[in-house]
Amino acid sequence: LLYGIAYLHRWTRHRMRFPNPDRELILSRHERSRVLTQNEVRKLWAVMSEELKDQFVLALECCMRKGEIFKLRWEQVGLKKGIVYLKAEDVKTGSQTGHGREFKLSRLAFTRLLARSGGNSPYVFPSRFDPLKPRTDNRRAWGNALKNAKINGKVRWHDLRHTSISNLILKFHRDPILVGEYAGLAVKTIQRVYLHSDAESTASCAVSQIS
Repeated sequence: LLYGIAYLHRWTRHRMRFPNPDRELILSRHERSRVLTQNEVRKLWAVMSEELKDQFVLALECCMRKGEIFKLRWEQVGLKKGIVYLKAEDVKTGSQTGHGREFKLSRLAFTRLLARSGGNSPYVFPSRFDPLKPRTDNRRAWGNALKNAKINGKVRWHDLRHTSISNLILKFHRDPILVGEYAGLAVKTIQRVYLHSDAESTASCAVSQIS
């Protein structure tokens, strides 16, 4: 029971003192997420291929999941208004909520997708072997980019989405409710998973309420 509470509230010291391998096996992937620094983003951008840059922008600036990126069809991209329309079956949480997502592309994402348009494939990122099928993964390209950029520590592709949402709230001070609608997340999920802060970030909360 105590370990369950420690696991829920992420009391790391308690979990190390009273280890429970079974619970550690289901450790949330979000707990292992990290926020990339601006310097790391610049290093990655400098060594990535053009196609990986297009995927990188959609993940970092548009909060798109990897599955949403690779399954994205041109018919879902409104190049006139720069809006992406995802159906419920195209969104990870669509089966739970019953609806998809509609969001506006960032300026850089819109520019790069516009440059990619005009191909014969219905997918924005088609398979190299069959243009009628979507690309399924970018693990090798991502691994090479991390190696060439000399990024220390393990960085997953999902960390780009984690970085994007955290920055929108903590760095750019966007409303968590609007961020949740943009990223396709519930506000409770944002508060529990993506909203990370430290002493410096919360310094403004240390005000004298007695006087």
